[in-house]
Amino acid sequence: MRIIVVAGQKGGIGRTTVTLNLAAIAGRYQRVMVVDADARMQAQSWMSAVDGETEYELPCDYTASVDPGALRQLRRLEESYDLLFVDTSADTEINPALEAVLDVADLAIVPFISGAVNVAPLRRTVDEYLRPRGLSFRILLNMIDGRSRSQGANLRRVVENDLNSPLFSSHVRLSPGLAWGIDRAGSLRPPIPGDISAATDFLPVALELLHVLERGRRHP
Repeated sequence: MRIIVVAGQKGGIGRTTVTLNLAAIAGRYQRVMVVDADARMQAQSWMSAVDGETEYELPCDYTASVDPGALRQLRRLEESYDLLFVDTSADTEINPALEAVLDVADLAIVPFISGAVNVAPLRRTVDEYLRPRGLSFRILLNMIDGRSRSQGANLRRVVENDLNSPLFSSHVRLSPGLAWGIDRAGSLRPPIPGDISAATDFLPVALELLHVLERGRRHP
């Protein structure tokens, strides 16, 4: 079993949207559970609302906990699941729940969006919380404006050159559907994780993630 934590000490970067859509797509191929470790419980609210739509069957299970002791025992689910996707909080300081999941994780995904104010939180997440643990991680360029010819390339240079960090070769574009999901997560009628419009961008990321995890399994 692999545990993937979606983290980042900055609000509005799309942690929950990334967590749910990657889990939904991975759930087509493997046994997947989403763990909501954010006290606001947006991922659980979103999944519960979708679960109530009788015409849609969720491709993954979900649960929620901010208890550090319980989160440190996630490996006990190894017989039941192949992948756990853990959604985390946007706290500027590390909290016990986030610390617990980072300690047991195999890989961290850190969404990164455009804006100078987002660079310092990304650097802090990487340099203070991920690298000291020796935890493998990938930066995911998120909410990229498809109308801009340079935004994605500029962000990629920041990650590769200024932060010296690995990143996904694919990125997620900004779209009305995905933006609505971020703004209204947990509402009564949320977008469905893994729907067709989201899958257009999240499928390449999910497949790349599965490849990274499989490569790590062969070469520990």
